[in-house]
Amino acid sequence: ERKKWKLNTKFRLLQRDFVKLSSGKKIMEIEEVVVSSEHMTFDEYVDLRILAFVIYVTNRGTVYDPILKFLREQNLDVFDYFCKIKDDINTAPKNIQNIFTRFKNSTINELWDSPEEIIKNYQKDSEYQKLLDGEEGINVMYNFLAEVTSEYMDDWADYILNTAYSFTKNSNIKDKNWEEKFSHVSNFCRGTAHNTLGKDRMETNPEFEFKYNIRELAGTIGPILGALGYNKNGHLLEENPEKLMNYTRKLLEIVKNWEGPAYMNAISELYKFRNYMESLFEQYDFLATPTMAVPAHECGKPPNEVDGVEQFDFGFRSMWPSYGENDNPNHKNGAGLLAQFTAIFNWAGNPAATLPCGFSSKGLPISLQIAGAKEDEVGVLQASRAFEIAKPWHNKKPIL
Repeated sequence: ERKKWKLNTKFRLLQRDFVKLSSGKKIMEIEEVVVSSEHMTFDEYVDLRILAFVIYVTNRGTVYDPILKFLREQNLDVFDYFCKIKDDINTAPKNIQNIFTRFKNSTINELWDSPEEIIKNYQKDSEYQKLLDGEEGINVMYNFLAEVTSEYMDDWADYILNTAYSFTKNSNIKDKNWEEKFSHVSNFCRGTAHNTLGKDRMETNPEFEFKYNIRELAGTIGPILGALGYNKNGHLLEENPEKLMNYTRKLLEIVKNWEGPAYMNAISELYKFRNYMESLFEQYDFLATPTMAVPAHECGKPPNEVDGVEQFDFGFRSMWPSYGENDNPNHKNGAGLLAQFTAIFNWAGNPAATLPCGFSSKGLPISLQIAGAKEDEVGVLQASRAFEIAKPWHNKKPIL
C-alpha cells in the first residue's frame, strides 16, 4: 500500500508517553504519521492540520453552535466557512495570527525522520527535561486549544464572527433580515466566549439584549400541545365537535393531519428552545416577568395594540378569533396577551408562580410571574414568599 499510494511518513512522540527507567535509560512511545502521498504534498498536510485546528476550536462545545446553526439555516456551507477562517488569517488579531504561526511551526517541528532519531535525542538530560516541562512531546492540537480557551477566547470570537459576517454578506442569501439575526447570534457567542476561565468573568461579562422570535417559535411548537391533546380528546372532534370551543376545535383539526416529519421538526425546535432557556438559568436564579402583557380587561375584548405595537396571537389568529368565546367576529384575539409571558415556561418545562404585585391606573389588579430553573419548584415558592413578605399586595383588594 505504501508503494501503491506513494505514502511518505514521519515519526512523532505520543503525548506524555515516556519514562526514565531506574537504569537511567529513557524510553518512549512513538507513532508513524503519513505526511504526503501521490495526491497530497507535505505543505498540504500542514495546511490540513491548520484547518483541523480551526474546526476543532470552533466546532466543539456550545460556544459557537449558534453561529454554525445560523449559517446552516441560511443554506451556507459550514465547511467553506471553516476554510475561510483558515485562509483569512491575515485579518485576524495579532494574538490569533501568532497562535496560527506557532501551531504551524509545532506541527512541523514535532516530526522526525526516524524513531532512532527521537530516542537518541531524548537520551540527553537537557532534551528529556523539555519533555518533563511540557515544552515538547505534547499533543499540538490540545495544547493550542487550551491556550485559545484560557487566554484568547475573546480574540478568537471576534475573528471567527467577523469572518462569518463577511462570509454571509458575500453569499447570495434570500433572508433580508439576516443582519439583525446575525447580530443577536454573534452577541450571544461573544457573551458565552468572554473570559471563560477568568476569576472575574461574572463581573466583566458583556451585556446584550436579545429577541427570541416567540411568534415563529409558537407557530412551530405550539401545536405540539394540540397533538398531545388529540391523542386524548381527538375522538370529540368526530363525535361532538359542536361542544368544543372554537380554538380547541381548530387546534385539533390542524394536528389531526400532522405527519411524522412535521411533528419531529416541532419536537426538535422545542428542545432547542429548552436548551436556550436552560442556558439562561445557568446565569440567573430566577426570571421575573409580568404575568400578562396588559392590565385586566373586559372578558373577550383585549386591546389589539400595546404602546402602538400590534399584538400577535402565537400564530393562530385564524383559529382563535377570541379567547373564552366561540365564533364572535367582534372580539379581538387575546391569546397572545394572555399567554406570551406564561406559555414560554410551559414549553420550556420550567416552574413558575404568579402573585399579586399592585394595581393599574384604573385600580385593577396586576400580577408578577417568577420562574426558576427546572425542578426548582421549592426555590420559586421561596422567592414568591419572600416577595409577598416584602410587598404584601396579596392582602389588598381592588375597589369594585
